[in-house]
Amino acid sequence: MKRLLILIFATLLPALAIAQAIETVPAFPTESDDITIIFNAEEEESQNFVGFSGDVYAHTGVIISEEDKNSGAWSYVKTDWGENSEDTKLTKTGNSTWELQINNVREYYEIPESVEKIYQLTFVFRSADTNTQTSPDLFLICLMVKFRYGFLILLCRVRIHFLPS
Repeated sequence: MKRLLILIFATLLPALAIAQAIETVPAFPTESDDITIIFNAEEEESQNFVGFSGDVYAHTGVIISEEDKNSGAWSYVKTDWGENSEDTKLTKTGNSTWELQINNVREYYEIPESVEKIYQLTFVFRSADTNTQTSPDLFLICLMVKFRYGFLILLCRVRIHFLPS
């Protein structure tokens, strides 16, 4: 068992060390945690927000089925496109970094208990006028690894996925 754990962590550690467009605090959140989403524009593919000085909002939702992972089939989208709300407004923390606070994922997105699993959180960060946005969509994916003794580790990382045109 110990060798298996070492192998798993040795395999995952390099992936965790790579800079990400989105990071989270805590690093491995659960759906009931208070989560801080940290957006670093310098690590995002389009780099449209590097040095940006205006307000930034998250167009965000969740993926709730295995079939919809990394797709455009978002559920429980927080606001309509272009709608500027305090709940989705990011706080500027540096020249090209912003934060979004999500207190309890299920409550934030209003996801009922009948939805068994949240596979991904989805994001497009955009300017207030929607003229500037991240591209492609950003997905915060979660991998659950359950061990024999009932320990559960939840690993979350960002995956950038190109959607078909």
